Amino acid sequence: MFRDRLQTQEEISQLLVNVFSEKQRINYEEYSNVNETMTSEMFLSLMTLLQSNLPCSVNYFRYKANYENFMDKDGAPQKQEGDKVQTIASPKIVSKLSPVTQFAASAGINVNPSTQKHLLKYAKKQPGKE
Repeated sequence: MFRDRLQTQEEISQLLVNVFSEKQRINYEEYSNVNETMTSEMFLSLMTLLQSNLPCSVNYFRYKANYENFMDKDGAPQKQEGDKVQTIASPKIVSKLSPVTQFAASAGINVNPSTQKHLLKYAKKQPGKE
């Protein structure tokens, strides 16, 4: 238990050093750059917090999906050809505080089963598979 806390504190410290280095604050452009190029823990934590704690979040995502379906059927342009698709970096910290780990635990998903390495070895040995 104590070791877990120390490890978590070290991971938080490393994340803070990577994101802020010597700065006290970062602006939106720097925050966006961190999430797109370095790690997306901050963004995923925020989105998880909002989605799980806002009372309207369940209906929001359902209504948004219905709206998008309606707009597609209506023929209105969803996305222009020149629109830029934003991507985020993969989360780097896989620990108890990681939003991915927390989501997987709450959903009962094991994202790193012990048998995975054996399956990957087997898949690698299969001839003719891509």
